[in-house]
Parts: sequence; structure tokens; C-alpha cells
Amino acid sequence: MRKTISLLCSLSVMASMTGLTAFADTPVPVDIDEQAYAELVKDKGGCDWNSDGIIEESELERLPGLQLDLEGVKDISWLSMLTGCRYITFKGGTLTDFSVLKEMPKLREVSFDSVPLTDISFVKDIGLFGCYLKNMDQITTEQRIEASWCPDMNIERGYSDIFGVYPIGLFGDNKISFKLDDDLVDLLDRTYDNYHVQCGMYGKKEGTTKCHVYLDDEEKFSCDITVSPMKRITPELNDVKTEPSVYSSLYYGNHNVVIDNGVLYGIRGDQYYKAADNVKLFSTTYKKNADGDYVYIDLVLQNDGTLLLNDKAVEGIKFEMLVDGCAVTADGTLYSIYPDGEEPVIVKAGENYKSLVEADRFYISESGEMIWYNIDYDTNGKLNVTSQKTGIVNPSKHIFNYFLDEKGVLWKVSGYSYFAKSKIASDVIDLGHYITSEGYSDTVYVTSDKKAYLAYNKKETVIFPPGESLISPSYLDNGCFYIHEYDSIYGNDSDLLINWYITDDSTLTIDLAGRHFAISDVDRVIGAEYVKYQEKGYAWFIRKDGSVWRYCFETKEALKMSPMESMPEIVRYDVNLDGEFNVADVVTLQKWLLGARDAKLADCDAADVYEDYEINVFDLCYMRKALIKKLERN
Repeated sequence: MRKTISLLCSLSVMASMTGLTAFADTPVPVDIDEQAYAELVKDKGGCDWNSDGIIEESELERLPGLQLDLEGVKDISWLSMLTGCRYITFKGGTLTDFSVLKEMPKLREVSFDSVPLTDISFVKDIGLFGCYLKNMDQITTEQRIEASWCPDMNIERGYSDIFGVYPIGLFGDNKISFKLDDDLVDLLDRTYDNYHVQCGMYGKKEGTTKCHVYLDDEEKFSCDITVSPMKRITPELNDVKTEPSVYSSLYYGNHNVVIDNGVLYGIRGDQYYKAADNVKLFSTTYKKNADGDYVYIDLVLQNDGTLLLNDKAVEGIKFEMLVDGCAVTADGTLYSIYPDGEEPVIVKAGENYKSLVEADRFYISESGEMIWYNIDYDTNGKLNVTSQKTGIVNPSKHIFNYFLDEKGVLWKVSGYSYFAKSKIASDVIDLGHYITSEGYSDTVYVTSDKKAYLAYNKKETVIFPPGESLISPSYLDNGCFYIHEYDSIYGNDSDLLINWYITDDSTLTIDLAGRHFAISDVDRVIGAEYVKYQEKGYAWFIRKDGSVWRYCFETKEALKMSPMESMPEIVRYDVNLDGEFNVADVVTLQKWLLGARDAKLADCDAADVYEDYEINVFDLCYMRKALIKKLERN
């Protein structure tokens, strides 16, 4: 045992070596404009990658972006070295020749602040996505129009795209409006404000129409919008139809589970497996244990009242319902679920339960009074419950810490580890989020005299009614996924989204960076996930017959998922997939972080302990800590 723990301790010393690099050659400063070099040295966190005080040419090649004060700078021809730069900001100076920007192959956005430019026509030649001008009043609206363009668009029916005037960023002071000649496309809510001159368009009918762009009520741009036919697959449906329910999940599935005819099925990437029978209800929660580590817990209530917590039954108690990660018995006893180490346990939180207001904070008792309660760990790691009657009866509405009771009194409550309240106003008839005369959405209450007040300072305000939506949707449902791993594959855009629609004829369309997939007879979308060790991403959905399907973004194949008979064994931190968590997993991760050629992570998800889409020394430290605890328990 001592030898094992000593080995783990030595790994922390090795981890400190991961940032060391041996340099055989003396670094050579890049030969560029002297004042520009001085500016790059000032930007310690951006240009000097190895923090040695010297800017090398190789470091410039790696820069994704740059902010450069041009005061005193005489030459910027060296910018051609920035072969990976995507955005750049210039400020001040006397330079007016920026033709070097044409030699930056990945440049997408440029900002000019107080630069003495009088001609920006070169912007159109570069084909920039964005160009922003600050303190540049010498550039007229006509010059901005001449530097812009509005490309024709082709949208496949059932998909959407962003229509706009490019480069974005030139028309912040102009009123922008769009007009279509007919209804082949739906004009979606404005994707950006006037400053960006863009909106979303959804293709609903095949054909070609024209879109007109008006600046200050005068047409300045127009383009053709063509909606092309949809390409889709139409697999046959089953003869027997079921009606499954979908829930978020943290234990049985990485993100989602399905309950179909009383059977709970978990989903992990390409795996679809039977997890429990005779299921009545499902819920999930995650809590910190006494050590401050999060533990994910799924709750399964079976028809006979048995409660399963991460697949383990609670003994001696039968339950009636689940609500927001809590469990309630037939006699109204409320239980919260907390981890004892890594294992979930039930904690009695209250009695005479009627309804839940906020998990682990407030519930309504049978008498109608709201009860505050708090659960925490004492110095010995034991769970303790504190509760208190609030005097607030039958709250009709609540937003954050504001509660409106049955008598029209608005209260503000404070504290999580303690309870306190203060009276905000009487004779209140409404509490909600509204756009106000302050120009943004805020928590507002309205009194019987129809006056509105900001909840946080009681200042009278004016509520603006919600504006009329630009959406006239001809689809049944829509949404988007975000998969971090695709950023670097499809353009390295931080806003890369996977848009999906269920059309009015029940076709699911999925768009990943212009790569389309469509399938008929879809009832709803479940979710999406990237499986690191497979290097594949999946989207799941339910078709009209209740069957669960998956689509793989890499293989472009859609398959009906046939459930496995049992749930695969889950072993946390098992990075080498040998079926257990031990020293070998810690050593494997350590060697991988050090860059050893023979080190491979069979399951990258197991190594990403913090689930932040990065695998680094912090994950290693946490894994070492978990293994030491395991060894000490044994």
C-alpha cells in the first residue's frame, strides 16, 4: 500500500515537468518594424508564446489574432507572416496602406480605431467577413456601401442559412430592413442587430425569389434567394407504434435516457441499452459531496415504489413521486438526494409536502405555507437539515429571490445557508420579466393601479410590450446542438452550431457547417454527443413509430438503435478500458500528458474528469486524489 501511494505522489513531481521544453538553439527576434516589435513584446500573454521576452517568427505564425497600436509604426509588411491570424485590430497611427492584409490567408475580421483611412475600397477585394470602424467618421455611408456586397443564396428546403450584407460591422448607424418578393422563405428573427446587417432565412418552398435590403428606408442591396429541393431518406416505419418519453440523464446516459412502455433505456454515443424495468418516473440531480466533488445521480422510481439511485435500490421506504431530483412518499415526506462520498443517499428534508418551489430551498406544505430548508455537511462530513417556516403563503409567482403571495404582497428572500425576508410592496398583481424604459429585460412588479416598478430598487418604470416576432414558422420544431470538438474541424468558429428542423411534413433536417442530412417521419429530437475515444459525433431522434435512431456525423449513416439487454458496466476514470480504475490508469494519463509515444487514452471521456473538454494536469491531480481515497478505503 505504501509503495502504491508513494508512486502516486511521485507522479505529481512528474506532472510539474510537463511544461518544460528544451531549447537547443538561441531564440532569434523576428526582424520587423522596431515600434511594432515593442508593441508585440508588451502583449505578454498574446505574442510571446513561451514567455521568454523574445518574439520569434514562429510565434507570429501561430497567432490567431492581434491588437496593434500603430502610433510610431512605419511598416506593417511583416503582417504577411501571420499566416494563421483570423482577426486583427489597428488603432491610431499615420498609416493608410493596408494592402498587406491581402497576404493573410485566414484573415476574416479587421477593426480600425481612429486610423486615418480615407478609402476602404480594398476591404471588398479581401473578401472579409467583418470590418468594424470606430472613431472613423471620415468614412461616409456611400463609401461603406461601395465596400460591401450582398451575395446570392441557395438554401435547401427544410434548412436555414444566414443572409446578410458583408463585411458585417459597417452600418451601425443605419436603420436596416428586409423585404422578400414572395413567401418561398421564412425571414427568421434578426440574428444580429443593425450593426451586423444579417438575418436568418428558412427555406420552405422550392423556387427563386429576391430579397431587398433597405438602409434608412432606401434600397441599397438586393440578391436572389433560391430554395432547392430537399434530399432525404425515407426508411420504413414499424407496424407497432410506441410513445417513448425522453429525459435528461447524468448516470444512465451521458445526456439523455428514454422510457418506453415502462422500460428505461440509456444512451451513450452508439450504445442504447436496457437499464431498468417497471419504471414509473425518472429524475436527475448532481450535488457536491463533503470533499467538494460533484457526484451525478439519476433517480428511477419503479411501479412498486422502489427508488433506484444510480442503479441501487433504497431499502425500507416506498415512494410515490419524483420532482426535480427529489423523492416524495405517499404520506408527504420529502427527501433530497445527496452523495455520501461517491454513493448517493436519501436525506429527509421535510413533511406534509404539497409541491416543490425550488429544490433544496423551498417547498409548499399542505397548509399552503412555504417552507425554507437547507442541507449541508458538518465538519465530520455528516449531512444536516435546517428548516424554517417563512410566513409566505401560497406564492403564485416567483422569480429568483422574489415571491408574490396570495394576498398580493411581494417578498424578497435572501440566503441559502440561512433564511431572511423583506417586504418589497403590497397590492401587487403581477411579477415577471419585462423589457423596460431602461432598455433591457428586468424583474418587474405591477401594482393594482397598473404602475410598474423595478423589483431590485422599487423605481417606477415603463413596460414595453413584446415586439411582434419576425418569425412565421412553417416548421414543427427546431433547435441546435453545439459540439466543441467540431470547432477545429469545421473552421474553428467558437459559434459553430448544428442547426436542426422538423419540417411541416415531419422531416428532420440536420446541418453541420453546410453538411446536410434529412430523414422522414420524425417525431422529436433527443440530443447529440461526441464520443472522444471513437472520434465520432452522434445525434439521436425518435421517429413516428416510437423507434429511437442515431445519426453519425462522420459516417453520415442513420441507424435504428437496437437496445442491448443490460447496462454496460461504468467504471469512472478507466482511461485504458481494462474494466477497473487503478494505478495503471493514472500512469497512462501521466505518460500521455508527458507526450510519450506509446501512451494512448482508450477512453478520453474517462480522462476528462472535469468535463471541460480539456485533458490536463488538473484532471490528473483529481484522478490521483480519487485513487488514493479508493486505496485507503480498501
